[in-house]
Amino acid sequence: MPKRVEGKYSVRMDFEGKDLDMFKALQTHYGISTGTDLISMLLKREYDFLQGKPRFEHINMYEDHVKILDRELEKSGRIVSVYFRKDGPFCDYDQTRECIHVDYAWGVPEVAKVLRSKGLKGPGKGS
Repeated sequence: MPKRVEGKYSVRMDFEGKDLDMFKALQTHYGISTGTDLISMLLKREYDFLQGKPRFEHINMYEDHVKILDRELEKSGRIVSVYFRKDGPFCDYDQTRECIHVDYAWGVPEVAKVLRSKGLKGPGKGS
């Protein structure tokens, strides 16, 4: 039985079988070592979803890159930069030219308009 303390709620959970496999896979995927931190991150993510907050949010655009908030990264979200160079886009978080952050950046109409005006092509179009 959880011990009740004002302003705090404690839960003890045991996982086995498929549930344990899923739990470990989520810890590895998100790079979270403690079960408490994983549960906390998942609760926040679900709460944000219920509040209508999207996973991504366009923060700002600069001459050579765009900043995007990814609410699913790390414990409380992380700002990711996608750089746009002559040889194509580059995500500073994923360290790659093709990822969900690059795709999202091209999906923001005002960003795509500026990038096209610079002669850059979106994903799947020889970016």
